[in-house]
Amino acid sequence: MSESPAVTPTVEGLRHHLSCLIPDFLKCINYTQPPKADQDALREALLERGRQAGVHVEPEDGSNMRFEAGLAVAAEMYPLHPFDIQVHIGLFTWLGFIIDDLNAELGSDLDNFQSRFFRGDTQPCVILQCFASVLRSTTDYYDPVVANLIVLSALAFVNSNAIELRREYQTIALTREALSWPYYFRDKEGLPEVYTYFCFYKE
Repeated sequence: MSESPAVTPTVEGLRHHLSCLIPDFLKCINYTQPPKADQDALREALLERGRQAGVHVEPEDGSNMRFEAGLAVAAEMYPLHPFDIQVHIGLFTWLGFIIDDLNAELGSDLDNFQSRFFRGDTQPCVILQCFASVLRSTTDYYDPVVANLIVLSALAFVNSNAIELRREYQTIALTREALSWPYYFRDKEGLPEVYTYFCFYKE
């Protein structure tokens, strides 16, 4: 007698199973939902900090989406952080999205971001100048060693954006021997670990 074929669980079945499992798990670990961050106050603070630096939310969708991403990261991922640190994280994230999305417009200004940052020179555009100011203020909220990790990761992120614009990078042909190259490069960009370091603010 032939065996019946294995039944592949449907997405709906999986969803139902998880919807029963997750509440039980949360109850077992005595999970308490964190309070909601004051998104209205956070939104206004981020917009005001942006205005002071000359960074604005433009009418087009991409600009608003980048701002909302910064706001959501600060409010949803770090709801228990002090308000001023949430503002710092929101601003960092908002500017990071702008740099990542508009790196072609920033062009060669990205190449010397680190050199100017280390010398304390003014950056040639508002976005990079504001990002440099945010990085410099990191020690206001984080222990120097943690702040160093955040800043080093942020500098690697800017450098990765500069590399992406190079003709040599654009013309790299992926070979079978180097299938993991894109993942290696993405790992070197630095940003993912920043959001772990952001957990360890000064008490």
